[in-house]
Amino acid sequence: MIPRRVAGRWRLRPAPQDDCERLQRELGIGPVAARVLVARGWREPDAVRRIWEGREPLHDPYLLDDLDQAVERIRRALRRGERIHIIGDYDVDGVAAAALLWRGLRQLEPGAAVDVYIPDRHREGYGISRAAIAAAREAGATLVITADNGIAAHQSLAEAARLGLDVIVTDHHQPQGELPPAVAVVNPHRPGSSYPNRHLCGAGVAFKLLQALVGEPPADPGLWQLVALATIADVVPLVDENRALVRRGLAGPPLGAPPRPAPPVARPLLPPPLFYKSQPPQAQLIAL
Repeated sequence: MIPRRVAGRWRLRPAPQDDCERLQRELGIGPVAARVLVARGWREPDAVRRIWEGREPLHDPYLLDDLDQAVERIRRALRRGERIHIIGDYDVDGVAAAALLWRGLRQLEPGAAVDVYIPDRHREGYGISRAAIAAAREAGATLVITADNGIAAHQSLAEAARLGLDVIVTDHHQPQGELPPAVAVVNPHRPGSSYPNRHLCGAGVAFKLLQALVGEPPADPGLWQLVALATIADVVPLVDENRALVRRGLAGPPLGAPPRPAPPVARPLLPPPLFYKSQPPQAQLIAL
């Protein structure tokens, strides 16, 4: 039975009573939690346990189109000592995606020449500006990797090609018409994509690229924290592997905090407090 204090304040979506009682009985949860879960389609106790424990598997990153080309080009750049220029975005997801790529590439090849460019929100706006491409050229870069943008930057990426720069696009926004000119366009929303999770944020796409480069999910907890932060802040659905990314990211120490003993907590950190405390200002999120 739904408690009166809840029934008087909330209108819960209808759900089959038998399924609700089954979850209550097998999982030891209350009627409200059971009703919400069943109403959202979670009727099997094993499935509920899986999402609670963060056991959703991470999908094979090579199911993303062009990922093999992206991996090959990045490995070649690292092997040859080429300068890599990462172009992020000014929101939390874009900054976190750029930081994740910078950190991951420097771990793969200590001392690698990797720069990060975050566009000025007021002067350049959203997307890949000509100033960002010019900065890459002036820095001596030969490879540009976009983070959380680039899918609609046809003119700027054409300019990059004219200047002799190779570009890898990592983005999660919907393509508009033809894909931009690039060595690789890694985006779960590409037409005909078979990637199972279309709800990755920009940092999630960058994380999948690093997963492929490493050959397994990265061990560095800081990378998981960055992708968790971006997944929450960009308000993408906490479904599929997104839930596993966030759960593991929240399990580590605060991003940038030195190792130290911590007192026991009464309950695990939940996404809403992290979202409201970390979303503004974005400058605090640059972990470079």
